[in-house]
Amino acid sequence: MTALSVQNLSVRRGSRAVLEDVSFTVDQGELVGVLGPNGVGKSTLFDAILGLIPASGTIKVMGQPLDGADQQFGQAVALIPQERDVAWPMSVESIVALGRLPHLSRFDRLSPTDRKAIDHAMSAVDVAHLSHRRVTELSGGERSRALIARALAQETPLLFADEPTNGLDPAHQISVLDLFRRQTATGQTVILTIHELHLAARWCDRIILLHENRIAADGPPVDVLTEARIEAVYGCNAHIWEDDGELLVVPKRTKPHIGGVQNQGLAAQQGGE
Repeated sequence: MTALSVQNLSVRRGSRAVLEDVSFTVDQGELVGVLGPNGVGKSTLFDAILGLIPASGTIKVMGQPLDGADQQFGQAVALIPQERDVAWPMSVESIVALGRLPHLSRFDRLSPTDRKAIDHAMSAVDVAHLSHRRVTELSGGERSRALIARALAQETPLLFADEPTNGLDPAHQISVLDLFRRQTATGQTVILTIHELHLAARWCDRIILLHENRIAADGPPVDVLTEARIEAVYGCNAHIWEDDGELLVVPKRTKPHIGGVQNQGLAAQQGGE
């Protein structure tokens, strides 16, 4: 079954095309990584799909167009945002409980089913022992895990994660990606943006690589993450090999022209990624 269909999606800011004619589908239970340099439009892609910014094109979730203001949307799609700041000194448990709001009517109290989902989500990302701590008192990595737990507690068929491994130590990066893999085994579809090529190569079923505001490649990691394509898109060399059936990708050194590539990326990033 198709979990997400994106057809001819374009986003413009003034006269500049941030994304141009992007089309792809994602099947239920896939773990898909969206990759590309800074400023190429990865976060913009998520915002456009979720209806947070104006865009042209056709987007369907589980075969249906959804209204971002509708409660049904919150029951179908969850987002782990790239921005991890929390303004209110709420407890971790209270933050995670917000993930259950799309399942509640206006004056409903949390049911045993809701509390079970909250407890399971906190345990899954190793924040259960922080349940009574204020989120504003946590480290950046702990706060990130609390927001991941909030999205898990939402129990949606489609989960978007914008750079979920950013700010996490290596053990928790692996733990979070293992968690996403387990979620896809239950039928949930996970789409994430990620900069770490070695993590994308190891955990993603499929990679959508953005370059110059379009899809440069779409397929299994072994087909997308080639030395030639990494050099063309990122402007750096990479060492790629397989070990016990696992694809390993290690960037080696920057090409001499990377300054120009970086400057272009920074210029684009000023308009938002």
